[in-house]
Amino acid sequence: MVGADEYGDLSEWLSNGEEINTGSADTTVVTAASVGIPPRGGSYVMKQAVTVSPGATRMQRYPEVDQLARAGTKFYWSWYDYFPTPISFDIDKMFQIWGSLSIQSNVFGALSDVFFSFGFTPTGNKLRLTYNPTSRASLPPKAEYTNSTPVPVGLWNFFEIEFLPRGDATGSLRLWMNGALQFELLNTQTQYPLAIDQTHPKGQQPLLTVIEQTGYGDVAATHYVDDVTISFERMG
Repeated sequence: MVGADEYGDLSEWLSNGEEINTGSADTTVVTAASVGIPPRGGSYVMKQAVTVSPGATRMQRYPEVDQLARAGTKFYWSWYDYFPTPISFDIDKMFQIWGSLSIQSNVFGALSDVFFSFGFTPTGNKLRLTYNPTSRASLPPKAEYTNSTPVPVGLWNFFEIEFLPRGDATGSLRLWMNGALQFELLNTQTQYPLAIDQTHPKGQQPLLTVIEQTGYGDVAATHYVDDVTISFERMG
């Protein structure tokens, strides 16, 4: 488990990861009681808030995901998410709660591209999964997937993502909310191909794939996260 926040801080993320903020957005740790929501796994929860739009707060943890991505090993990223109010925004905007990126090459400093962006539709408090949201020419065309299931507000929702890392069209991604399958993308490239550069010392290869827990978008909104877990099988 990563990011369980039971120590009252973000140390489980920052010890092997990073917090990246833009605009007014920020990730903090609060007690559930202090913000008037029910506790889930303990007293503390992770708060991700965009106070003035646009803004982004992104929590990333590197070693586990990168090692699994390099090995091509299927894994599950799961978490609990609490939305105090519905989230809505203009039709040409976005709000993301989870994303995956892959580094373009094994050169240090190479740019990353977003492969998956998971968040909300503009209205109805429904889910949207976008593949290649920035329309990179090196990837298959951008594609958006939505469904008709509104995300419950005022309670803890459990999200699970099954991720099969592949640098060609043999990867896949499945996503469940509260035990119900919402999205299934098969035969899909989920990262860039692995390229080993022998000029880098062993253990110092650039990252291949990064997954992030986010509050990111064009609307002022807050959500709360708890019990982020990386596993080899479904937790639900």
